[in-house]
Amino acid sequence: MRLHLDLAKMLAQRCALPLIVTAIALLLQAVTPALAAGPCSNEALRAEDTYSQALPDCRAYEQVSPVEKGLTDALGDITNVRAARSGEAVTFTANTPFPGGVGGDSQPHLLSTRTAADWSTQSLQPPTGPGSTAVVKGVTEDLAYTLFESLSEPALSPGAVEGRHSFYRRDSATGAYTLLAQAAPGEEGLFFFVGAADNDSRMFFETGYRLLPEAPAGVSNLYEWHEGHLRLIDVLPPEGEAPGKAPPGGAFAGPAALSGGGGVSTEKFVQGAVSEDGRHVFFTDPETGRIYVREPQAGRTSAVSAGVEPAFWRGATPDGSQVFYTEGEGADANLYRFTVEGERREALTSGPAGVLGVMGIGGDGAYVYFAAKGALAGGASEAKEHANLYLEHEGAISFIAGLVEEGQNEMDWSAAAGGNGEVGVSDNGRSSRVSPDGRTLLFTVAGASPTGYQSDGHVEIYLYDAGSGGISCVSCNPSGAPPSSNAYLYIKTPGAHAYNLYPGGLPRNLSEDGGRVLFETEEALVPQDGNGELDVYEWEAEGEGSCPAGRGAGCIFLISSGQSTEPSYFAEASASGTDVFFFTRQSLVGQDTDTNIDVYDARVGGGIAAQNPLAPLAPCLGEACRVAQSPAPALGVPVSQAFSGPGNLAPSAEPQAVAKPKSKPLTRAQKLSKALKTCRKKPKRQRAGCESQARKRYDAKSKATKSDRRGR
Repeated sequence: MRLHLDLAKMLAQRCALPLIVTAIALLLQAVTPALAAGPCSNEALRAEDTYSQALPDCRAYEQVSPVEKGLTDALGDITNVRAARSGEAVTFTANTPFPGGVGGDSQPHLLSTRTAADWSTQSLQPPTGPGSTAVVKGVTEDLAYTLFESLSEPALSPGAVEGRHSFYRRDSATGAYTLLAQAAPGEEGLFFFVGAADNDSRMFFETGYRLLPEAPAGVSNLYEWHEGHLRLIDVLPPEGEAPGKAPPGGAFAGPAALSGGGGVSTEKFVQGAVSEDGRHVFFTDPETGRIYVREPQAGRTSAVSAGVEPAFWRGATPDGSQVFYTEGEGADANLYRFTVEGERREALTSGPAGVLGVMGIGGDGAYVYFAAKGALAGGASEAKEHANLYLEHEGAISFIAGLVEEGQNEMDWSAAAGGNGEVGVSDNGRSSRVSPDGRTLLFTVAGASPTGYQSDGHVEIYLYDAGSGGISCVSCNPSGAPPSSNAYLYIKTPGAHAYNLYPGGLPRNLSEDGGRVLFETEEALVPQDGNGELDVYEWEAEGEGSCPAGRGAGCIFLISSGQSTEPSYFAEASASGTDVFFFTRQSLVGQDTDTNIDVYDARVGGGIAAQNPLAPLAPCLGEACRVAQSPAPALGVPVSQAFSGPGNLAPSAEPQAVAKPKSKPLTRAQKLSKALKTCRKKPKRQRAGCESQARKRYDAKSKATKSDRRGR
């Protein structure tokens, strides 16, 4: 590094450009961390982009949103940004439709997909006519389909009747529309997407429309669409010889409260309410507070909760084999597990446990993280203003850490699905994540740190390892200095609207193997972060990515550049964390020349050559245009001897020498006119500066002609 800086100073002194010293020094400082990680297979692509060279894990920046955005911004909120597990696609919104887009919504939904050559963006809205509206209600996990509700829209597929409220599925690959359901004329209600199952062949949704005769009118019911057929899901067990019927008050997927409301329609967290294969669907009867599991293919419904008192659904395993719920209120609330096979119920807590909720389930139900007021294990306290974080595993309960019940941590275990604002602070969204194997829990704490770090009341992000029982602070300043800012899991971009789209999932701040954590903070956690703005960070466990073995506390790296003059916002990540999507106004690749907010991907092994085109050569002036004469070859093979071909061409019968006329040198006025013509081809914001430079070069006293002014 010292050698590089000395070389930079020498070059600057010889060129009489002292400012180069600072520029080169900063550049070398920025790229050093990436160079230390060793050679990358995509190093040639990273070398084309200065900013990418500073990234860890052999990452490179890729512009995901299109270059042409019609002077509008790409936007995102926790409820409308979703990435495919592979990282090959991501959704987001915008202020207005991008050029070439369809639909007239004020914030259209967009899908960008990575191809072999670049990222391609399409609108997820259908074409809309005057007075019509199409509202996106969700996407499938792989982003293969978009679900949207059409209000007074022209018919978009066979079977649809124009002018009626309809629920469609749009194929992202073909753009084809499939009608899932349609309301009767004059009926009031809305459609809410719950989830897809069985490789997207089955669609589950809630609606207040009465779509089948057996459904009660005027209440919310849960339906399944499969191969063009509808089926009512909220069917109670039979009573005696009579077949089962729907609850008179309807039902909601997942949780519901006796006070009213539940499922997706009231933004409840319904992850796991539909099993991955669609064989198990959990719903709650809001009039009785009882939870049921429906097996659609078998036509069977079983009661999950005992029915002695109201229950609250808390979560289920991906295969639907186990569901977890609480019964009781306040100090009498306890946690239960129900196993569908054999219909077995078991209490995981007892007595005055004061269970507040579940923070996550992993390992097919083997690991259950929950919060409770009661002291259920050694190290826990029953202080009124605090809660305790526990792990239930193999029949034993272990204390992990103390939490703050009021104002900070209640959303960790809340049934609320999303939020509109800062996730990880206050009541704006669930801020706990669990790895699929259940061995890693991500959670936030404001105030007293479980690791002893002096957080001065700021929110920090912690990682619990069930294998070792250890807790690591992934967002704490490595220097040990007290924090100057909160750490966040998610902050929406300014101007983004919150949509109730994805209650079944959360942004992937934690990679599936638990080795990567993505977060954001205004605090500078590494020397390269010098902008004092919100930036996106990655924490890696030792041995993961660019973090070497032996670093027990893990490593912290910048994902955004740390040099932007405005905040950067975490958007989403792939399941492995190899793709990290974020929003920024900074131009991080050569093709991005505007100042609008874009979506970028910091991709492991990434980089797209077409996004960093070579700068055009500057036109030569004066003597620089003269072609240098080549010296005679020294001791080389004569050209005629080295040539292999048919020999010299035979001369024509009447050879004529064609004299090339000498071109007259351009006058200053002609040069000015030519330069101004070139300036008019530039973007509007660059024209004035270009024209000013042209006039200074060729005629400082000249003024723009009328034709010049018309061309601006």
